[in-house]
Amino acid sequence: MKLRAFSFVLLLVSALLLLASCDPSQKTADGSTAPATEGPTYTLRANDEGKTENGRIEAFYTDDAPGSVTGDAVAKYVAEGHATGLLSTLCSDCDEVASVPVLGTYLEKTSLFVCLFQKQGELIGTHAVAVDADGNVTGELCDLLGDTVGTPLADAACFERISACLSLYPGFEMQGVVYREYGVSTVYPVGKNAGDDRVLYYDNEPTEFGLVEPFATIEDGRAAFDAWRDFRAGEIKKIPVYEWTTVPSYPTRNYLMQSAGIFDSDWQLLVPLLNADGRENEYILLLCYRKDRLIAETVMRLFSDGARVVKGRVSDKDTDTGKYVGLNGIDYASACRRILPSDGTNVRGIGFDGENYFVVYR
Repeated sequence: MKLRAFSFVLLLVSALLLLASCDPSQKTADGSTAPATEGPTYTLRANDEGKTENGRIEAFYTDDAPGSVTGDAVAKYVAEGHATGLLSTLCSDCDEVASVPVLGTYLEKTSLFVCLFQKQGELIGTHAVAVDADGNVTGELCDLLGDTVGTPLADAACFERISACLSLYPGFEMQGVVYREYGVSTVYPVGKNAGDDRVLYYDNEPTEFGLVEPFATIEDGRAAFDAWRDFRAGEIKKIPVYEWTTVPSYPTRNYLMQSAGIFDSDWQLLVPLLNADGRENEYILLLCYRKDRLIAETVMRLFSDGARVVKGRVSDKDTDTGKYVGLNGIDYASACRRILPSDGTNVRGIGFDGENYFVVYR
């Protein structure tokens, strides 16, 4: 799915930051164990929306993907009797076969390619295949996944999206197709539009990616998203989080951001807080980011009919560029370093009394 859609999905998905069992090690955002650090010995297990998670498509991620799959490789696969009827028909009906790589959510390499079948210069069909490191076709995605029919991952849906892009923007140089299964599944073409040096994604129109600064190549974009995920994981590790235990769900980020009037953020982190009596579901901390900058830190008070800001700060903008300067550190994290006991013993959570944070003990 498109990267701005990534942001919307992030707003719609209520990701939980959960407290894992107490031990002297700390879980990182990717689930690995890091050595214990000085200070409180709470442990975090983060359901990190920023990590590379892409359902069954993730099984095809590889560093050894070839540059392309050739028409000869497809023809050989068909000739050997392995192909489905659909692939055989496309091969017999076309006079040219091209290919573009299937990319992961954050432009990761995969062993999948979308074959583009053309006849007299017109695109007549697309079909996703798997290849080995030498470019030999080893299977078809419709068979490997088993149930793509009627989904955005189906060949028909991919063909429709690519055809619309090339029809509306004939100068669009397609360099790949992102397949995203996790969350809201979708596919979208990626490439450069005529006269534009940036890599863009197509969703009704060529659009700049979110979360990272503009980039000129797929490789640069991949590196930028890697750096963004590293930044996000670093931010998560700064934040002590103690889960609510009796409240089953969290408000969505979209709901909270509308209440806070913060619309420029493209990803967020939620931190549950206890109230002055140690009860859950009255206060919640919302950290709003724009790319790699914290632009707002807001404590929200939750009500049955809405939410309102009770404490917060929002970054200034650079008067010349109009971009957010970014806040200097996370106040909540600084407060936790001051108030948490060094061994974390018997801490139930972090409370908020309307003005300040405090420790709630068991």
